[in-house]
Amino acid sequence: MQGSILMRGTKGRTFVAACCMALAWTGAARAQEIVATVQLDAPPECPDRASVEREIARLLQTSSSESVEATMRVTRNGESLELVLDVRGGSRRLTSVSCDDLLRAAALVVAMAVDPDAVERAESAPGAVSETASESESVSEPASEPASDSASESESASASESAAGLSVPAESVDAPITPAGRARRVSVFAGAHATLIIGALPRATMGASLVVGIAMPGLEVSLAGSLSGSSATNLVTVPDAGARFRLAFGRVQVGLPFRIGSTTVVPHVFFDLGAMSWESFGVTHPGAGTSVWLSPGVGIEARFALTGWLAVSSFADLLVPIHRPDFFLDELPGAETAHTAAPFAFSVGLGLTVQIPPN
Repeated sequence: MQGSILMRGTKGRTFVAACCMALAWTGAARAQEIVATVQLDAPPECPDRASVEREIARLLQTSSSESVEATMRVTRNGESLELVLDVRGGSRRLTSVSCDDLLRAAALVVAMAVDPDAVERAESAPGAVSETASESESVSEPASEPASDSASESESASASESAAGLSVPAESVDAPITPAGRARRVSVFAGAHATLIIGALPRATMGASLVVGIAMPGLEVSLAGSLSGSSATNLVTVPDAGARFRLAFGRVQVGLPFRIGSTTVVPHVFFDLGAMSWESFGVTHPGAGTSVWLSPGVGIEARFALTGWLAVSSFADLLVPIHRPDFFLDELPGAETAHTAAPFAFSVGLGLTVQIPPN
């Protein structure tokens, strides 16, 4: 009898252990079901889809990838990035100056939609995101019952957001992500342009320019160099005689950039210092020489983004030469003037600009 009792006791303990294992397996299976599959559309410099899914898995303390689907689309808007997040029938717009922080904040919102306790775990975990992106606009989920006043409308919107599981911590509602120490983010840019100069030389002349500078939100400082092609003119009195001119100068420029969608507009002022060189032809003793070129000016540039760091750029400048000597051939009778720069000159250009890191 005693053996029989021992056998029954063993069976009982085995049954209890099996039940515990089954419950533990079921709990684990449920934990693994609450992870998002992300569809991500973002600039190349942003983290990839797998990185976002890993961040969501970390917040939910699991490594699976099924059940909840989220779509994230990142675009530039002014000096910041904007992300549109769609998950569980609701939408949220988030903004940040950093794509990495923006996607981490979006991952946190997705995790909260699945498990509101993810916020508490994320705040207590080492290296977790301490700030989330601001709510710049919400696209309401299926409408609640009509409200009679603004307070009721606010409650209705809050209720629909809660139903979609898209709550955002109250302390972050008006605080877009601005990583510590990066309030004014400095980047380096460089560009190359084909140019057309009008008024400085005898004829409209093609040329080329190179520019390098530093940029931060609201301010750019750059150095540039420009070289024109040869521009020839013939004398009226002696058609076979004349002179060829070239213009080369360096430039210091200060700009005040601002954004219109994905386009950066840069009104600027500048000062040019260089030389206009010449050589005569069609005379018995051809000569050559140079004259100082001094010209302040103003202009505007537009950069049309191709990627986060590459843009097509075009500019238009107004130059005001403050030194305009008369060039003439003293060997010929009457010393006819060959060329004098116009009181105002114009320069336009088209090229490419690279900025690293994007600002």
